[in-house]
Amino acid sequence: MKRWRRGDPATGPRTAPAIDIDIEELVLEGFPNGERFRIAGAVEKELTQLFRAQGPPALWAKGGDFARLDCVAFKMNAGQREGTIGAQIARSIYGGRPR
Repeated sequence: MKRWRRGDPATGPRTAPAIDIDIEELVLEGFPNGERFRIAGAVEKELTQLFRAQGPPALWAKGGDFARLDCVAFKMNAGQREGTIGAQIARSIYGGRPR
């Protein structure tokens, strides 16, 4: 995961600590290989945007490692584009609850 920066216009930009997210396995069944890579890229892009815009989720604020994350469920519609699917997955991860 890329580093994110957040700033306050009154005090100027500040550098936040790096946040590394290692998704060991993302199972995408039923998608052709090419789509899987595009979906994974969209997940990374959306997570980066979420962390840059909002910082870490409140439940993650204490930091540390956690082995599992209970993610928020979402529905997919037939014919959705890879970028939309990846963004939904990223928002589910961002809203997830560490275990």
